[in-house]
Amino acid sequence: MNRIKELNGMMEGKTIFIIGSGTSLKGFNFRRLDKEFTIAINHTIEHYPQAKSLIFSDKIFLSKTSFNIKTYKGLMYVNENCLHSKPLQDMDLEQYPNIYIFKSRRDEPVLDARQGLFHPTSCGIMAVSLSLQMKAKRIYLLGYDYYYQPDGQIHFYKDLPHHLKYPQQRVGMKAKKFNLFEKWKHRIINLNPKSLITTFEKIALEDIIK
Repeated sequence: MNRIKELNGMMEGKTIFIIGSGTSLKGFNFRRLDKEFTIAINHTIEHYPQAKSLIFSDKIFLSKTSFNIKTYKGLMYVNENCLHSKPLQDMDLEQYPNIYIFKSRRDEPVLDARQGLFHPTSCGIMAVSLSLQMKAKRIYLLGYDYYYQPDGQIHFYKDLPHHLKYPQQRVGMKAKKFNLFEKWKHRIINLNPKSLITTFEKIALEDIIK
């Protein structure tokens, strides 16, 4: 089973909101996005189960999440490396047409979903790669902060133990990886003016989401 090619052009001419997990989203009412096509990254889905889709790329998410992916009706984009982890390994994926299995690639973004999603360091980068493959006309990034708060917090939800191992330098290096999307930057807007990502235009979230 591999339906990944169906993603090519799925959102052509439309808008995608990618929801990350940066602290800038603390207190945000995600239900304001209910009418939009949204991609929730990793544990963000636990706080906004109404998201239209979910993307995750590692076994750690599956082992730590409280979210029941078996009952989720939205689209799921799943790294093939997760297939041998519970609960996916116990699921008959032919019975889940909402699940798309992809392979990750480390070298560069590509526009054909069959060649994999660009994944050098971050699931947030993969979500941008996916949105470009889906040919979205406009891609809005929420919670793409890539910085720590003074108290050490990095997510709008409580950091999990493995998150606390991320050094500040590593987070900054991830932000620089977005430069590889330079040729598509006219389609991507970062909704956190304080974000450490410098590749894309920055607009205040409140100016876009009323």
